[in-house]
Amino acid sequence: MSRFAYRKLQLAIITKALEYNVLILFVDPRNTSTACPRCGARLSYNHRLAICRICGVIADRDTVGAINIYLKALKTLAPRLGSWDTRPITNETRAKGGHMDELMTTRIKSYI
Repeated sequence: MSRFAYRKLQLAIITKALEYNVLILFVDPRNTSTACPRCGARLSYNHRLAICRICGVIADRDTVGAINIYLKALKTLAPRLGSWDTRPITNETRAKGGHMDELMTTRIKSYI
């Protein structure tokens, strides 16, 4: 794929994402096919097949790259999402305030 075609595809995706109010996150794809997505060890390759000698993952290099790009995006997004708490909000917390920020602050303080 030529550089022009890549940019045209990228612009089309960005345009549609903006149209449908979808979050856009750019991730640097550099070196995403060199590390194991499970344990982080350096991968060895047999043609396009990535093999991790530490944990035994075997996958196509494009699959490995895609998973690592996804994981990079999650790491970038995680601090912005607030608490990853799965406990339900209690009625006591709900009664204190109606704003989501206040509820999240209360949840975070309960861990500290």
